[in-house]
Amino acid sequence: MGVDGTTLAGWLADYDPASITIGVVASHSSLQILHGARMEGFRTLGIAVGEERRRFYSAFPGAEPDEWLMLDHYHELMDHAEWMRERNVIIIPHGSLVEYLGSDNFR
Repeated sequence: MGVDGTTLAGWLADYDPASITIGVVASHSSLQILHGARMEGFRTLGIAVGEERRRFYSAFPGAEPDEWLMLDHYHELMDHAEWMRERNVIIIPHGSLVEYLGSDNFR
């Protein structure tokens, strides 16, 4: 699903800058992103498949997300796009996101 610049600009205009939530797919790459987002005062959303991934983050209080979006499969992420937009979620992409979703979803 591609998004043109005009559509993206319209979506961002609806976001409330005072209540942005930083969202990341839970992986080794996301620990630093979540920790940094928390240090900067942002709310955080972890996106994961499997309860084991969620339990892993409880060992890192500084990087544990404020909220979780639990999926059965990563390809379901796009089904939650509107839910994330309503909550001012900005997903920070990293290598694991592309790996889990497949590169065809980013063309």
